Amino acid sequence: MPFSILIPFIILLIFIYFLFLYIRRKRISDTFAFFHPYCDACGGGERVLWLALNAMHQSFPDLNFIVYTGDIDRTPQEILTKVNSRFGISVPTNRLQFIFLRSRWLLEAKNYPRFTLIAQLFAGLIVGFEALWRFCPEWFMDTTGCPLTLPLFYWLGGAKTLCYVHYPTITTEMIQLVDSRTPTYNNSSTISSSFFLTKLKLIYYRIVALLYKSCGGCSQLTMANGSWTASHIEQLWSIKPKIVFPPCNVERLLELENNSEYKLENNGENNEEKKLEVSIISVGQIRPEKNHLENSLIGLHTMWNEHFGISVVEGMAAGVIMVAHNSGGPALDIIGNENLNKVDEEYFEKCGFLASTREEYVNIILKIITKMNVQDRKDIREAARRK
Repeated sequence: MPFSILIPFIILLIFIYFLFLYIRRKRISDTFAFFHPYCDACGGGERVLWLALNAMHQSFPDLNFIVYTGDIDRTPQEILTKVNSRFGISVPTNRLQFIFLRSRWLLEAKNYPRFTLIAQLFAGLIVGFEALWRFCPEWFMDTTGCPLTLPLFYWLGGAKTLCYVHYPTITTEMIQLVDSRTPTYNNSSTISSSFFLTKLKLIYYRIVALLYKSCGGCSQLTMANGSWTASHIEQLWSIKPKIVFPPCNVERLLELENNSEYKLENNGENNEEKKLEVSIISVGQIRPEKNHLENSLIGLHTMWNEHFGISVVEGMAAGVIMVAHNSGGPALDIIGNENLNKVDEEYFEKCGFLASTREEYVNIILKIITKMNVQDRKDIREAARRK
């Protein structure tokens, strides 16, 4: 009887052993694979992907490159044409192959209204297995945030593994907010108001954090996009990742001539008969033809714990005085001075401001508009562009 109980486990072990042998025999040397299921999205993460691929191709011209993507409705040429149009990046095609993954739909958060974190983690494992089954490379790099692909390719595929982390799957802040029973976007008032549900969610989060840590142990080289992300990875994975800031295309922005001072002067600064005209524009995307950046005096960034903050960099490069949220990348890497959120200090030799509350944002905006002179604002713009 005891032996009959062991039979299913023995069969499973035999299956895993032969699967292990089969996949490793398929491994192709001199191949470097990027796991990026949404490579056609053309956002900041995709810019990192294509510039990384270009840099690798220049440094190692004999390597063959693979991109695992779920964009099954696109051809390789359509993807690369869009990359060139959006980013101005010409990707060499002579040593590049796309592996199109049909299981990408499993990664969509909308499929998992409950237990989203752990569901997406295991969805990434399934999509990763399709990728490994289709092609087993010598080198594997996750650039999109599917951590369970790392142990999959490391243990089953025998690949050398790397990852570039844009944003951790789970953070210590998320755990602390649940522990303190603070209602927020990922901790509903139903849970935060219940002691029992809070304890259950804490157990759930700690299981996810433990699973995430085990994934990090399978990354032989870990990179993070900034100090905020790196500090979380260091806490969660118990390793010290290398910080590689994401590329920011600011050449054109540095050449822009900011017209906001001219508009400010002609709308009231030097003319008592005119009232100061203040326009507030909320945009989801800056369009060059609208001249938003050239005509703007102040740029507001309000996202809490943004992992890096490319929009802040772009605003600074365009000569806009940035007021960013005092957290994440803007606080640690971009504006990067612990005293910048103090509104009453001297303005010179700064490249922007940090704020956390409505009152701080309002006070800083009023000081920029009504208390600072043209030279003060010019000093900030020049310092920002130098940085």
